[in-house]
Amino acid sequence: MNRAVFARFLPVAALAALAACSGGTVATGENRTGGNFLVLETEPGNNGRIFLNDPVSIDFSNKVDLESASLDTVSFQALDQLGNPVSELVSGTFELATSPGDSEPGRRLMFVPRFATNNLYDNGGFRAGRTYLVRLVGGTSYNGTALRDVEGKVLRVPVTFAFSTAEGTLPTQLYRNPAAGGPKRRNPPNHLTVSSATDLQAVPLNLFGAPPVEVRLAFDQALNPADTNVPVSFDSNPLVRNISQRGRIFLEYDDPDLNPSLPTWIPTDVELEQNNLSGAVVALRPVGVLPNNASIRVIVESTLEDISGESNVGELAYDRVFGSFRTERSFDQQFNAVAEDFLDSDGIDFGASFPEPQAEVGPGYIKASFSFEGSPTSLEYEPTAREVVLNTS
Repeated sequence: MNRAVFARFLPVAALAALAACSGGTVATGENRTGGNFLVLETEPGNNGRIFLNDPVSIDFSNKVDLESASLDTVSFQALDQLGNPVSELVSGTFELATSPGDSEPGRRLMFVPRFATNNLYDNGGFRAGRTYLVRLVGGTSYNGTALRDVEGKVLRVPVTFAFSTAEGTLPTQLYRNPAAGGPKRRNPPNHLTVSSATDLQAVPLNLFGAPPVEVRLAFDQALNPADTNVPVSFDSNPLVRNISQRGRIFLEYDDPDLNPSLPTWIPTDVELEQNNLSGAVVALRPVGVLPNNASIRVIVESTLEDISGESNVGELAYDRVFGSFRTERSFDQQFNAVAEDFLDSDGIDFGASFPEPQAEVGPGYIKASFSFEGSPTSLEYEPTAREVVLNTS
């Protein structure tokens, strides 16, 4: 991943002054500065500029106690373009990383912002066109309100610095490109997993009452979260779903009883479960029973974009088949449903808190226990089709 230029937070003279106050000299690598816990550098530097997926990194003289890092000890204040404070919650996670010159993590503290999940990219940890004031709390520790090193020493000198975020409305403007090219499979062959299967050659059929089948795809970089890219807003309701809206990630198989030249689409609910610096995980949950003894392909179109808007459209060798799995052999009739014959009231939760009156249940029927508004009629409705949908709105 490309990084912003590592900028020093304080000039050399200021660092020397801090070192003199602490009774030692500022050292490089994993050495400490006379035992005192000090801030050495930040990325970005003061008044720097970052993308919405860039972490904020702070290098210290000693190894950081990660448990002391929180939004109370490392606070963020958001300002609009006029410099006015805005009431916006900053969200993300704190992690330890390796400071330049070190051989192990510990002296670098990173704040990784939560990535946006909507079409406007405005619900992430950082927002576009903002200035953020970062305050590192030090001094005397009361009730865990100061940063500490691993030996319990609090930050000797409190520090404040500012940075601004990228402006714009498009992924290409807001996000740093995490890697060259569009999103790829992560760590093959572990890029594709099925939750309820121990063998990708015998995946269960997603029957009612059994653990649900969840197909997970792991990508090497974060994805553009817009629902035009990852079909998280697809309506799997059979009354309204449309194959033209299935999106850029879906399941398909070849049905020998249908047109063999036209793959059969399997509708799924889609969720972007993970989207961060390490990559992305997309979960597909099939709607209904899967076909038995079928080879199901997981399709990822070349138009799928990473978080910066880059796709694989220009890659001639791109393979749209992300992976595949086979369902278990079961040639019996696979109709599956939850049926209620209303022969008794054992399946009714009479303790449930509903504002509506309880229904009346009898031998083989269920009906309202009250009279509906309107005029009585002697007409009797008898369905003429095998399946009828009654709309009482």
